[in-house]
Amino acid sequence: MGAGHVKLLTFARHAGDAGVAAPSEVKRLFFEPDRVRQETRFLDDGALLSGASAAAFGGDTLLIGAVFSPYALLCTGVE
Repeated sequence: MGAGHVKLLTFARHAGDAGVAAPSEVKRLFFEPDRVRQETRFLDDGALLSGASAAAFGGDTLLIGAVFSPYALLCTGVE
């Protein structure tokens, strides 16, 4: 599981001004013998969470943290 910034320049603007929303994405990685496969598990324009930096997945729950936010986003019912 990996979290990251969809638009790096927008994230740089967000770093300077918390009012600028930065898109976030969380991908789940599957390591297979001949390749690494990825699935997008969360994609947001920054309205729910700006600048995702970490994600943890367990059961049907996804917890996402962000670089500058004082809170984490808890998503339940995730497959």
